[in-house]
Amino acid sequence: MKNTFRKNMRRFKTKNLNQQMIKIKTLIEQTDDASYDKIKAQALSKKKAGPSSGQPKHSMIQKQEMNKVDLNDIDPHSIEFEDIDPKDYPDFVDAFISYAEFKNGESLTDDQMDWLMDNEGEWAYDRLWDYLH
Repeated sequence: MKNTFRKNMRRFKTKNLNQQMIKIKTLIEQTDDASYDKIKAQALSKKKAGPSSGQPKHSMIQKQEMNKVDLNDIDPHSIEFEDIDPKDYPDFVDAFISYAEFKNGESLTDDQMDWLMDNEGEWAYDRLWDYLH
């Protein structure tokens, strides 16, 4: 459990999770019920609409280009995986990169990790085997 908190603290770049919770609670207290319902409805409508309805196709391609990662810049020892199910052996179809760092110590964003899994699947699968052994 302690390691999970450390991973999340690194991933979300926070040193104290209690400070984050206090900020969230303060924002919730400052927002009246009508505003909360409006924000919640907007978030749900965006989620249902999906990424392709609100963005032109060319901007989605540009976003993918921004998330490209040079595989040589990634520290292979920093890569961590989640959802590794032994029942999925040897494919591990549910496993995904949950944390990774560049060689300079900067952590990859969620979009960059998603890009790796989507576009460099064979490389990610090889790193998964390295992670397991």
